[in-house]
Amino acid sequence: MVNAIPQIVIVGGGAGGLELSAQLGDRLGKKNKASVILVNDTLTHIWKPLLHEVAAGTLDSHEDELSYVALAKLHHFDFELGQLRSINRSERCIEVSYFDCLQKTPQIKLIFYDALVLAVGSITSDFNVPGAKEHCFFLDNLQQAEALQKDFLYSFMQPQADPKMKIEIAIIGGGATGVELAAELYYAAEQFHHYNLGIKDELPVHITIIEAGKRLLSAVPDPIANQVLQNFSNKNITIITEKKVTQVTKSGVYVNDRFIPTHFNIWCAGVRCADYLKNIGGLETTASNQIIVNKYLQTSLDPRIFAIGDCAAFRLPDGKLAPPRAQTAHQEALLLAKSFETYLKKQKLLKFYYQDHGSIISLSRPNAVGQITPQKGFTLGIRGKFARWVYALLYKYHQAILLGWWRTLLFSLSHWLTKPIRLRLKLH
Repeated sequence: MVNAIPQIVIVGGGAGGLELSAQLGDRLGKKNKASVILVNDTLTHIWKPLLHEVAAGTLDSHEDELSYVALAKLHHFDFELGQLRSINRSERCIEVSYFDCLQKTPQIKLIFYDALVLAVGSITSDFNVPGAKEHCFFLDNLQQAEALQKDFLYSFMQPQADPKMKIEIAIIGGGATGVELAAELYYAAEQFHHYNLGIKDELPVHITIIEAGKRLLSAVPDPIANQVLQNFSNKNITIITEKKVTQVTKSGVYVNDRFIPTHFNIWCAGVRCADYLKNIGGLETTASNQIIVNKYLQTSLDPRIFAIGDCAAFRLPDGKLAPPRAQTAHQEALLLAKSFETYLKKQKLLKFYYQDHGSIISLSRPNAVGQITPQKGFTLGIRGKFARWVYALLYKYHQAILLGWWRTLLFSLSHWLTKPIRLRLKLH
Protein backbone atom coordinates (compact mmCIF):
# COMPACT_ATOMS: atom_id res chain seq x y z
CA MET A 1 0.00 0.00 0.00
CA VAL A 2 1.41 3.35 -1.07
CA ASN A 3 -0.18 5.57 1.59
CA ALA A 4 -1.98 5.12 4.89
CA ILE A 5 -5.13 5.06 2.83
CA PRO A 6 -5.46 3.54 -0.67
CA GLN A 7 -4.62 5.81 -3.58
CA ILE A 8 -6.86 5.63 -6.66
CA VAL A 9 -5.44 7.30 -9.75
CA ILE A 10 -7.68 8.08 -12.73
CA VAL A 11 -6.03 9.11 -15.99
CA GLY A 12 -8.25 11.06 -18.37
CA GLY A 13 -10.78 13.79 -17.62
CA GLY A 14 -13.37 13.02 -20.27
CA ALA A 15 -16.99 12.09 -19.58
CA GLY A 16 -16.18 8.79 -17.88
CA GLY A 17 -13.00 9.73 -16.04
CA LEU A 18 -14.33 12.99 -14.64
CA GLU A 19 -17.67 11.52 -13.55
CA LEU A 20 -15.82 8.68 -11.83
CA SER A 21 -13.46 11.10 -10.07
CA ALA A 22 -16.37 13.19 -8.80
CA GLN A 23 -18.29 10.21 -7.49
CA LEU A 24 -15.28 8.52 -5.89
CA GLY A 25 -14.28 11.83 -4.31
CA ASP A 26 -17.74 12.16 -2.77
CA ARG A 27 -17.95 8.50 -1.72
CA LEU A 28 -14.38 7.87 -0.57
CA GLY A 29 -12.25 11.02 -0.66
CA LYS A 30 -14.63 13.09 1.47
CA LYS A 31 -14.68 10.37 4.15
CA ASN A 32 -10.90 9.85 3.97
CA LYS A 33 -11.39 6.25 2.89
CA ALA A 34 -9.19 6.73 -0.17
CA SER A 35 -7.15 9.37 -1.90
CA VAL A 36 -8.50 10.06 -5.40
CA ILE A 37 -6.27 11.69 -8.03
CA LEU A 38 -7.34 12.75 -11.52
CA VAL A 39 -4.61 13.22 -14.14
CA ASN A 40 -5.36 15.17 -17.32
CA ASP A 41 -3.34 17.13 -19.86
CA THR A 42 -5.65 20.17 -19.97
CA LEU A 43 -7.07 22.43 -17.27
CA THR A 44 -10.68 22.49 -18.41
CA HIS A 45 -13.35 19.99 -19.40
CA ILE A 46 -15.96 20.21 -22.11
CA TRP A 47 -18.36 17.41 -23.02
CA LYS A 48 -16.95 15.82 -26.19
CA PRO A 49 -20.36 15.39 -27.92
CA LEU A 50 -20.54 19.22 -28.00
CA LEU A 51 -17.38 19.71 -30.05
CA HIS A 52 -19.26 19.86 -33.36
CA GLU A 53 -21.19 22.86 -32.00
CA VAL A 54 -17.95 24.53 -30.94
CA ALA A 55 -16.55 23.91 -34.44
CA ALA A 56 -19.55 25.59 -36.06
CA GLY A 57 -19.53 28.51 -33.61
CA THR A 58 -23.04 27.77 -32.35
CA LEU A 59 -21.63 27.08 -28.88
CA ASP A 60 -19.14 29.29 -27.09
CA SER A 61 -16.91 26.80 -25.31
CA HIS A 62 -15.92 29.37 -22.67
CA GLU A 63 -19.50 29.37 -21.38
CA ASP A 64 -19.57 25.58 -20.90
CA GLU A 65 -15.98 24.76 -19.90
CA LEU A 66 -15.52 23.43 -16.37
CA SER A 67 -12.32 23.80 -14.38
CA TYR A 68 -10.77 20.55 -13.14
CA VAL A 69 -9.23 22.42 -10.20
CA ALA A 70 -12.62 23.79 -9.14
CA LEU A 71 -14.32 20.40 -9.57
CA ALA A 72 -11.57 18.74 -7.54
CA LYS A 73 -12.27 21.14 -4.68
CA LEU A 74 -16.02 20.57 -4.99
CA HIS A 75 -15.77 16.76 -5.04
CA HIS A 76 -12.83 16.09 -2.70
CA PHE A 77 -10.30 14.72 -5.19
CA ASP A 78 -6.88 15.97 -6.28
CA PHE A 79 -5.98 17.15 -9.76
CA GLU A 80 -2.62 16.66 -11.48
CA LEU A 81 -1.82 18.35 -14.79
CA GLY A 82 0.12 16.10 -17.15
CA GLN A 83 0.02 13.41 -19.81
CA LEU A 84 0.45 9.68 -19.25
CA ARG A 85 3.69 8.31 -20.70
CA SER A 86 4.18 4.88 -19.18
CA ILE A 87 3.04 2.46 -16.48
CA ASN A 88 5.39 0.62 -14.13
CA ARG A 89 3.27 -2.27 -12.89
CA SER A 90 5.91 -3.73 -10.57
CA GLU A 91 6.38 -0.40 -8.75
CA ARG A 92 2.69 0.49 -9.12
CA CYS A 93 3.31 3.95 -10.51
CA ILE A 94 2.77 5.91 -13.70
CA GLU A 95 5.06 8.35 -15.47
CA VAL A 96 3.39 11.65 -16.31
CA SER A 97 4.99 14.31 -18.49
CA TYR A 98 4.43 18.04 -18.06
CA PHE A 99 6.11 21.26 -19.13
CA ASP A 100 7.91 23.21 -16.43
CA CYS A 101 7.13 26.85 -17.26
CA LEU A 102 9.83 28.13 -14.89
CA GLN A 103 12.64 25.91 -16.17
CA LYS A 104 11.27 26.00 -19.74
CA THR A 105 11.81 22.26 -20.11
CA PRO A 106 9.65 19.13 -20.24
CA GLN A 107 9.63 17.14 -17.00
CA ILE A 108 8.53 13.72 -15.77
CA LYS A 109 6.86 12.98 -12.44
CA LEU A 110 5.87 9.69 -10.83
CA ILE A 111 2.41 9.11 -9.36
CA PHE A 112 1.94 5.96 -7.31
CA TYR A 113 -1.32 4.03 -7.14
CA ASP A 114 -3.07 1.21 -5.35
CA ALA A 115 -5.66 1.13 -8.13
CA LEU A 116 -5.34 2.74 -11.56
CA VAL A 117 -8.17 3.63 -13.95
CA LEU A 118 -7.37 4.46 -17.57
CA ALA A 119 -10.02 6.70 -19.14
CA VAL A 120 -8.03 8.48 -21.83
CA GLY A 121 -10.66 8.27 -24.57
CA SER A 122 -10.00 7.87 -28.29
CA ILE A 123 -8.93 9.82 -31.33
CA THR A 124 -10.06 9.84 -34.95
CA SER A 125 -8.40 7.31 -37.24
CA ASP A 126 -7.33 8.63 -40.64
CA PHE A 127 -6.54 5.08 -41.85
CA ASN A 128 -3.18 6.40 -43.11
CA VAL A 129 -4.86 8.08 -46.07
CA PRO A 130 -2.25 10.25 -47.82
CA GLY A 131 -2.65 13.93 -47.01
CA ALA A 132 -5.31 13.46 -44.32
CA LYS A 133 -3.15 14.62 -41.41
CA GLU A 134 -1.84 17.62 -43.32
CA HIS A 135 -5.02 18.86 -45.00
CA CYS A 136 -7.92 17.87 -42.73
CA PHE A 137 -9.43 19.28 -39.59
CA PHE A 138 -10.14 16.81 -36.79
CA LEU A 139 -12.50 17.07 -33.81
CA ASP A 140 -10.67 15.16 -31.09
CA ASN A 141 -10.30 18.07 -28.70
CA LEU A 142 -11.37 21.63 -27.98
CA GLN A 143 -8.34 23.22 -29.65
CA GLN A 144 -9.07 21.47 -32.96
CA ALA A 145 -12.75 22.46 -32.83
CA GLU A 146 -11.87 26.10 -32.14
CA ALA A 147 -9.36 26.13 -35.01
CA LEU A 148 -12.07 24.97 -37.42
CA GLN A 149 -14.53 27.55 -36.06
CA LYS A 150 -12.11 30.39 -36.60
CA ASP A 151 -11.27 29.42 -40.19
CA PHE A 152 -14.94 28.82 -41.00
CA LEU A 153 -15.86 32.25 -39.63
CA TYR A 154 -13.01 34.02 -41.42
CA SER A 155 -14.04 32.46 -44.73
CA PHE A 156 -17.30 34.46 -44.52
CA MET A 157 -15.61 37.62 -43.35
CA GLN A 158 -13.23 37.83 -46.31
CA PRO A 159 -14.48 39.22 -49.63
CA GLN A 160 -14.73 36.66 -52.45
CA ALA A 161 -13.49 37.37 -55.97
CA ASP A 162 -16.59 35.63 -57.29
CA PRO A 163 -19.72 36.54 -55.28
CA LYS A 164 -21.46 33.41 -56.61
CA MET A 165 -18.75 31.06 -55.40
CA LYS A 166 -19.75 28.57 -52.74
CA ILE A 167 -17.59 27.53 -49.81
CA GLU A 168 -17.06 23.81 -50.42
CA ILE A 169 -16.80 21.61 -47.33
CA ALA A 170 -16.02 17.89 -47.39
CA ILE A 171 -16.84 15.83 -44.29
CA ILE A 172 -15.22 12.40 -44.42
CA GLY A 173 -17.30 10.00 -42.37
CA GLY A 174 -21.06 9.67 -42.17
CA GLY A 175 -21.38 8.60 -38.55
CA ALA A 176 -23.02 10.63 -35.81
CA THR A 177 -20.19 13.18 -35.59
CA GLY A 178 -20.09 13.80 -39.35
CA VAL A 179 -23.86 14.12 -39.66
CA GLU A 180 -24.25 16.40 -36.64
CA LEU A 181 -21.36 18.56 -37.81
CA ALA A 182 -22.91 18.94 -41.28
CA ALA A 183 -26.22 20.02 -39.78
CA GLU A 184 -24.52 22.45 -37.39
CA LEU A 185 -22.32 24.03 -40.09
CA TYR A 186 -25.37 24.51 -42.33
CA TYR A 187 -27.26 26.13 -39.46
CA ALA A 188 -24.29 28.40 -38.73
CA ALA A 189 -24.12 29.45 -42.37
CA GLU A 190 -27.81 30.36 -42.21
CA GLN A 191 -27.13 32.50 -39.17
CA PHE A 192 -24.43 34.45 -41.00
CA HIS A 193 -27.28 35.93 -43.03
CA HIS A 194 -28.59 37.46 -39.80
CA TYR A 195 -25.33 39.37 -39.42
CA ASN A 196 -25.18 40.36 -43.12
CA LEU A 197 -21.86 38.63 -43.72
CA GLY A 198 -21.99 38.85 -47.50
CA ILE A 199 -24.97 36.53 -47.87
CA LYS A 200 -27.66 37.74 -50.24
CA ASP A 201 -30.08 35.09 -51.42
CA GLU A 202 -28.61 31.66 -51.95
CA LEU A 203 -26.61 30.20 -49.07
CA PRO A 204 -22.94 30.23 -50.19
CA VAL A 205 -22.07 26.89 -48.59
CA HIS A 206 -22.11 23.41 -50.05
CA ILE A 207 -21.36 20.41 -47.83
CA THR A 208 -20.44 16.94 -49.08
CA ILE A 209 -20.52 13.98 -46.70
CA ILE A 210 -18.43 11.03 -47.92
CA GLU A 211 -19.21 7.68 -46.30
CA ALA A 212 -17.48 4.38 -47.11
CA GLY A 213 -20.45 2.33 -45.92
CA LYS A 214 -23.77 1.66 -47.61
CA ARG A 215 -25.58 4.48 -45.81
CA LEU A 216 -25.17 7.27 -43.31
CA LEU A 217 -25.33 6.40 -39.61
CA SER A 218 -24.65 2.70 -40.01
CA ALA A 219 -24.66 2.23 -36.24
CA VAL A 220 -28.26 3.44 -35.79
CA PRO A 221 -31.56 1.94 -37.01
CA ASP A 222 -32.79 2.62 -40.55
CA PRO A 223 -35.71 4.90 -39.53
CA ILE A 224 -33.33 7.40 -37.89
CA ALA A 225 -31.00 7.42 -40.91
CA ASN A 226 -33.96 7.92 -43.25
CA GLN A 227 -35.21 10.91 -41.24
CA VAL A 228 -31.74 12.46 -41.46
CA LEU A 229 -31.69 11.99 -45.24
CA GLN A 230 -35.11 13.59 -45.46
CA ASN A 231 -33.89 16.56 -43.42
CA PHE A 232 -30.83 16.97 -45.65
CA SER A 233 -32.75 16.61 -48.92
CA ASN A 234 -33.70 20.30 -49.18
CA LYS A 235 -30.30 21.66 -48.09
CA ASN A 236 -26.98 22.15 -49.85
CA ILE A 237 -25.73 18.84 -48.49
CA THR A 238 -24.62 16.09 -50.89
CA ILE A 239 -24.34 12.50 -49.67
CA ILE A 240 -21.81 10.12 -51.25
CA THR A 241 -21.92 6.53 -49.98
CA GLU A 242 -19.96 3.34 -50.69
CA LYS A 243 -16.96 5.44 -51.73
CA LYS A 244 -13.62 5.88 -49.97
CA VAL A 245 -11.40 8.92 -49.81
CA THR A 246 -8.06 7.79 -51.23
CA GLN A 247 -6.13 11.04 -50.97
CA VAL A 248 -6.52 14.53 -49.53
CA THR A 249 -4.82 17.59 -50.97
CA LYS A 250 -4.79 21.29 -50.18
CA SER A 251 -7.38 21.92 -52.88
CA GLY A 252 -9.69 18.91 -52.48
CA VAL A 253 -10.21 15.20 -51.96
CA TYR A 254 -9.94 12.18 -54.22
CA VAL A 255 -12.89 9.81 -53.91
CA ASN A 256 -11.57 6.75 -55.67
CA ASP A 257 -10.45 8.34 -58.98
CA ARG A 258 -12.81 11.30 -58.80
CA PHE A 259 -11.48 14.66 -57.58
CA ILE A 260 -13.77 16.94 -55.55
CA PRO A 261 -12.53 20.53 -55.11
CA THR A 262 -12.93 21.78 -51.52
CA HIS A 263 -12.01 24.65 -49.23
CA PHE A 264 -12.37 22.72 -45.95
CA ASN A 265 -11.79 19.02 -45.29
CA ILE A 266 -12.98 17.59 -41.99
CA TRP A 267 -12.13 14.01 -41.04
CA CYS A 268 -14.79 12.29 -38.91
CA ALA A 269 -14.30 8.66 -39.98
CA GLY A 270 -13.00 5.91 -37.73
CA VAL A 271 -12.03 5.68 -34.10
CA ARG A 272 -8.86 4.39 -32.51
CA CYS A 273 -6.81 4.98 -29.38
CA ALA A 274 -3.54 6.88 -29.25
CA ASP A 275 -0.41 4.96 -30.21
CA TYR A 276 1.18 5.33 -26.77
CA LEU A 277 -1.48 2.96 -25.39
CA LYS A 278 -0.26 0.06 -27.52
CA ASN A 279 0.74 -2.60 -24.96
CA ILE A 280 1.31 0.14 -22.38
CA GLY A 281 2.74 -1.40 -19.23
CA GLY A 282 2.63 -4.77 -20.98
CA LEU A 283 -1.18 -4.75 -20.97
CA GLU A 284 -3.18 -6.50 -23.69
CA THR A 285 -4.54 -4.19 -26.38
CA THR A 286 -6.52 -4.58 -29.59
CA ALA A 287 -5.41 -3.63 -33.10
CA SER A 288 -6.91 -0.16 -32.50
CA ASN A 289 -4.94 0.17 -29.21
CA GLN A 290 -7.95 -0.33 -26.94
CA ILE A 291 -7.12 -1.94 -23.59
CA ILE A 292 -8.78 -5.33 -23.12
CA VAL A 293 -10.86 -5.56 -19.94
CA ASN A 294 -12.88 -8.30 -18.28
CA LYS A 295 -16.44 -8.31 -16.96
CA TYR A 296 -15.32 -6.27 -13.93
CA LEU A 297 -13.60 -3.67 -16.16
CA GLN A 298 -10.20 -4.86 -14.93
CA THR A 299 -7.43 -5.16 -17.49
CA SER A 300 -6.87 -8.75 -18.54
CA LEU A 301 -3.31 -8.99 -17.13
CA ASP A 302 -3.43 -6.79 -14.02
CA PRO A 303 -6.38 -6.70 -11.57
CA ARG A 304 -5.16 -3.41 -10.08
CA ILE A 305 -5.59 -1.58 -13.39
CA PHE A 306 -9.02 -0.77 -14.84
CA ALA A 307 -10.09 0.88 -18.09
CA ILE A 308 -13.33 2.61 -19.05
CA GLY A 309 -14.73 4.60 -21.95
CA ASP A 310 -13.45 4.61 -25.51
CA CYS A 311 -10.01 3.25 -24.54
CA ALA A 312 -11.53 0.08 -23.02
CA ALA A 313 -12.33 -2.99 -25.11
CA PHE A 314 -15.27 -4.58 -23.29
CA ARG A 315 -16.72 -7.63 -25.03
CA LEU A 316 -20.53 -7.84 -25.18
CA PRO A 317 -22.43 -11.14 -25.06
CA ASP A 318 -22.86 -11.07 -28.86
CA GLY A 319 -19.10 -10.89 -29.32
CA LYS A 320 -19.00 -7.23 -30.35
CA LEU A 321 -17.19 -4.55 -28.39
CA ALA A 322 -19.17 -1.99 -26.40
CA PRO A 323 -19.59 1.06 -28.66
CA PRO A 324 -17.31 4.09 -28.11
CA ARG A 325 -20.10 6.39 -26.98
CA ALA A 326 -20.65 8.76 -24.08
CA GLN A 327 -23.36 6.52 -22.61
CA THR A 328 -20.90 3.60 -22.45
CA ALA A 329 -18.36 5.66 -20.50
CA HIS A 330 -21.13 6.99 -18.25
CA GLN A 331 -22.41 3.50 -17.40
CA GLU A 332 -18.90 2.19 -16.75
CA ALA A 333 -18.13 5.15 -14.48
CA LEU A 334 -21.29 4.57 -12.45
CA LEU A 335 -20.42 0.88 -12.08
CA LEU A 336 -16.84 1.50 -10.97
CA ALA A 337 -17.91 4.19 -8.50
CA LYS A 338 -19.97 1.54 -6.69
CA SER A 339 -17.52 -1.27 -7.31
CA PHE A 340 -14.53 0.48 -5.74
CA GLU A 341 -16.27 0.56 -2.38
CA THR A 342 -16.41 -3.24 -2.39
CA TYR A 343 -12.92 -3.45 -3.96
CA LEU A 344 -11.34 -1.58 -1.05
CA LYS A 345 -13.04 -3.96 1.37
CA LYS A 346 -11.47 -6.92 -0.48
CA GLN A 347 -14.93 -8.03 -1.55
CA LYS A 348 -16.04 -9.23 -4.97
CA LEU A 349 -16.28 -6.61 -7.67
CA LEU A 350 -19.52 -5.78 -9.48
CA LYS A 351 -20.01 -7.06 -13.04
CA PHE A 352 -20.58 -4.59 -15.84
CA TYR A 353 -23.62 -4.96 -18.10
CA TYR A 354 -23.94 -2.53 -20.98
CA GLN A 355 -27.45 -1.26 -21.76
CA ASP A 356 -28.17 0.53 -25.01
CA HIS A 357 -30.54 3.39 -24.16
CA GLY A 358 -30.93 4.47 -27.77
CA SER A 359 -29.48 7.09 -30.08
CA ILE A 360 -30.32 10.72 -30.75
CA ILE A 361 -28.85 12.65 -33.66
CA SER A 362 -28.86 16.44 -33.41
CA LEU A 363 -29.85 18.25 -36.60
CA SER A 364 -29.12 21.59 -34.99
CA ARG A 365 -31.63 23.92 -33.42
CA PRO A 366 -34.39 23.14 -32.84
CA ASN A 367 -34.39 19.70 -34.43
CA ALA A 368 -33.18 16.17 -33.66
CA VAL A 369 -34.20 12.60 -34.48
CA GLY A 370 -33.68 9.35 -32.68
CA GLN A 371 -35.08 6.62 -30.54
CA ILE A 372 -34.79 5.97 -26.83
CA THR A 373 -35.07 2.77 -24.84
CA PRO A 374 -36.22 3.77 -21.37
CA GLN A 375 -36.52 0.12 -20.39
CA LYS A 376 -35.54 -3.17 -21.96
CA GLY A 377 -37.92 -4.28 -24.67
CA PHE A 378 -39.53 -0.86 -25.12
CA THR A 379 -38.28 1.56 -27.79
CA LEU A 380 -39.73 4.97 -28.55
CA GLY A 381 -39.02 6.94 -31.72
CA ILE A 382 -38.72 10.70 -31.22
CA ARG A 383 -38.09 13.68 -33.47
CA GLY A 384 -38.31 17.45 -33.67
CA LYS A 385 -38.22 19.77 -30.69
CA PHE A 386 -38.96 16.99 -28.20
CA ALA A 387 -35.99 14.97 -29.46
CA ARG A 388 -33.83 18.08 -29.22
CA TRP A 389 -35.00 18.58 -25.64
CA VAL A 390 -34.07 14.99 -24.75
CA TYR A 391 -30.70 15.49 -26.46
CA ALA A 392 -30.07 18.57 -24.30
CA LEU A 393 -31.23 16.72 -21.19
CA LEU A 394 -28.44 14.16 -21.63
CA TYR A 395 -25.91 16.96 -21.29
CA LYS A 396 -27.74 18.39 -18.30
CA TYR A 397 -27.51 15.00 -16.61
CA HIS A 398 -23.74 15.02 -17.18
CA GLN A 399 -23.56 18.52 -15.72
CA ALA A 400 -25.65 17.48 -12.73
CA ILE A 401 -23.21 14.69 -11.85
CA LEU A 402 -20.40 17.22 -11.84
CA LEU A 403 -22.15 20.31 -10.44
CA GLY A 404 -25.23 18.94 -8.69
CA TRP A 405 -28.82 19.49 -9.82
CA TRP A 406 -29.17 22.81 -8.00
CA ARG A 407 -26.12 24.37 -9.65
CA THR A 408 -27.11 22.88 -13.01
CA LEU A 409 -30.56 24.42 -12.68
CA LEU A 410 -29.09 27.84 -11.88
CA PHE A 411 -26.60 27.50 -14.74
CA SER A 412 -29.42 26.63 -17.17
CA LEU A 413 -31.64 29.42 -15.89
CA SER A 414 -28.85 31.96 -16.32
CA HIS A 415 -28.23 30.70 -19.84
CA TRP A 416 -31.92 31.03 -20.70
CA LEU A 417 -32.28 34.53 -19.20
CA THR A 418 -29.27 35.88 -21.10
CA LYS A 419 -30.27 34.28 -24.40
CA PRO A 420 -31.89 37.48 -25.81
CA ILE A 421 -28.64 39.44 -25.42
CA ARG A 422 -26.19 36.73 -26.48
CA LEU A 423 -24.94 36.37 -30.04
CA ARG A 424 -26.43 33.56 -32.11
CA LEU A 425 -22.92 32.64 -33.18
CA LYS A 426 -19.45 33.04 -31.77
CA LEU A 427 -18.13 35.80 -34.04
CA HIS A 428 -14.56 36.00 -32.80
